[in-house]
Amino acid sequence: YSSELGRGYKTAKAVLPENGVALVEDKNLNEIFLGHWEAEKVATIKGNGTPAAANLFSSDKVIQFVSPDDGERGDIAAYRLDLFLSAIGYQYEFSNGKVAVFTHPLILKAFLNKRIPDYQLKDSQGMQVITLQYKNENFNVKDSKEISPKN
Repeated sequence: YSSELGRGYKTAKAVLPENGVALVEDKNLNEIFLGHWEAEKVATIKGNGTPAAANLFSSDKVIQFVSPDDGERGDIAAYRLDLFLSAIGYQYEFSNGKVAVFTHPLILKAFLNKRIPDYQLKDSQGMQVITLQYKNENFNVKDSKEISPKN
């Protein structure tokens, strides 16, 4: 499963082997929509000093993010991802295989704030692989690895 957005989809295509299994794109895996901040540089958003910016880039407060205009709130984004991942978890709960899901850091942090509030996803310049386990309608983080970009 992959976000519809370019970065998530391209990462999924690069990571997954060509094995004949179709990559399913879904808008529920897209990043939090930031309204007029969309596509803005991180440094510019951080530099504006608003509570919204502070929450957006805080590992434990992304769920409290409220866009300064017509963007998506962190709690709504977390709910959107939670519904999607819970449906996948329920579908494959008793499967021996693994399911790969490619999404984005801010929405994943919001989801973790909602479902596993004691876990803090670290900031990273590279790709992170988070292994979640789903059992009895609950999630937990089994493993987290950072894959640094190649120079």
